Amino acid sequence: MLLSDIGLEIDENFDNATEEEKNELIKAYFDSLDIKSKEISKEIEEDEDLKKLSDSVKFIQALQKGEVRLEKADI
Repeated sequence: MLLSDIGLEIDENFDNATEEEKNELIKAYFDSLDIKSKEISKEIEEDEDLKKLSDSVKFIQALQKGEVRLEKADI
């Protein structure tokens, strides 16, 4: 996925819009991002390889944040 797939193009029409119109546009944009996020999450959950990759990314992020700690196992 690229930024161009989900980005919101801002032009002079946005600059000339009222605050209410800007807020309405931004709210609609966030709503569309939420919908897209749910679609992608569903796709990830339904694909075994994507699910494993997603779980791995979440684990590494938790490790970096210090939420998970690795310990050496005595085998």
